[in-house]
Amino acid sequence: ASFFNYMVPLQIGARDVAFPRLNAFSYWTFLFGGLFIYSSFLLGGAPNGGWFGYAPNTTVTFNPGHNIDFWIFGLQILDITNPLAPVLLGNVETPGEAVGVAVSGSHAYVADVTTGLVVVDVANPSAPTIVGSIDMPGDANSVAVAGTHAFVADGRSGLRIVDIAVPESLAVLGSIDTPDFATGVAVADSYAYVADGLAGLLVVDVTVPDSLTIVGSFVTPGKAQGVVVSGLVRTLVDERRNAGTFLVPWDGTDTH
Repeated sequence: ASFFNYMVPLQIGARDVAFPRLNAFSYWTFLFGGLFIYSSFLLGGAPNGGWFGYAPNTTVTFNPGHNIDFWIFGLQILDITNPLAPVLLGNVETPGEAVGVAVSGSHAYVADVTTGLVVVDVANPSAPTIVGSIDMPGDANSVAVAGTHAFVADGRSGLRIVDIAVPESLAVLGSIDTPDFATGVAVADSYAYVADGLAGLLVVDVTVPDSLTIVGSFVTPGKAQGVVVSGLVRTLVDERRNAGTFLVPWDGTDTH
């Protein structure tokens, strides 16, 4: 940041960067956020989940103290140094590592990796509350919601469909193993579109939840990581360098 503040005005011939007061404010938020984190050393609760902060090292089971709490709230304070970031209304700590979320009505459905699917009541945004959860055999990486069903990309365990009609009492309705590692999912009509790593994009017929069938696929050069559905186009994010993003037309018929 210091190089940015010094170099950019010289490069463009300006006296200062744009919005100098906001830029100065970002410094103070960065400073106090940093002081908050480092104060944990004096209070005997320094963050100890590793530089990456992955579960299960950061879960309550392996880290019952306030160490991770300092790390989390320190990061939230640092987050507002980005002037384009939205205002934080509330937060809730999940047992695992929250990597994906879908919202339907007054509930948020969180893909929480090792903890599976977690349901959060967000009717009051300033005080979200966990109301239900269900464990998964794999690693819940992504979730999509349609009606009373949640579709979970469960890593090595493929695609799983969960009945969310009663958020406090979740139940798995069906599942299907995928060839590689399911990391992304999107739903449209009676199909689920799964980003499945080296297997690319998979199209799964979910008309009958307890009898899922793969009806189509599209292999990408790298690892398919995420998918978005818009009309008749499925946007697929591929991890490998220069592979980029693919737009895949789909007319609802089986294809390989």
